[in-house]
Amino acid sequence: MNTSLADSAGTYEIAGRKIARLGFGAMRLTVPDIRGEPEDRTECVRVVRHAVELGVQLIDTANSYGPCISEETIRESIHPYPDEKP
Repeated sequence: MNTSLADSAGTYEIAGRKIARLGFGAMRLTVPDIRGEPEDRTECVRVVRHAVELGVQLIDTANSYGPCISEETIRESIHPYPDEKP
């Protein structure tokens, strides 16, 4: 794994892979009260892509964010997923 900004927070090992400790909380990919579409979905996609560019490997979300909006935005942002080998 290459060193990234997220790695500066440290790493931990899970299932034989080193993972950056710094993750991204996706709750705010929806509206302020967490129920509904964001005003600027394009900006939300940009934010998720930038987090991944910075080395974030864990995105914390929940089905209740939107509902389902957060997961749909994340999928749109990073699919297809990179084919990484441990």
